[in-house]
Order: sequence, then C-alpha cells, then structure tokens
Amino acid sequence: NWHEDFECGKSIPESLGKRVVFRRPTKFGTRNKTRRELLWEEGDDTDDEGETA
Repeated sequence: NWHEDFECGKSIPESLGKRVVFRRPTKFGTRNKTRRELLWEEGDDTDDEGETA
C-alpha cells in the first residue's frame, strides 16, 4: 500500500505536490503560530483578552 501511495505522489507534479504539501501545513502552522506569537509578544493584551474571553 505504501508503495502505491509513493507512486501517486510521484505522479503529481513537483510544483503541485510541493504547493499543496507546503500550503496546507504552512497555512495552519503559520496561522496558529503567528496568532500565538502575536499574543505572546503583546503579553498584556493576551492576559486581558484571554481572561475576558
């Protein structure tokens, strides 16, 4: 089964495969990380908003 999966991945163009693979984790990771980093950087707002929310 893993072999078939590998073949499917090879069939997909590198640009498309890379774009999808990179776009998916990047969007999720970047969005969460960016939000968390922003909140962490602000700190004051995070504590206030976090408790209020």
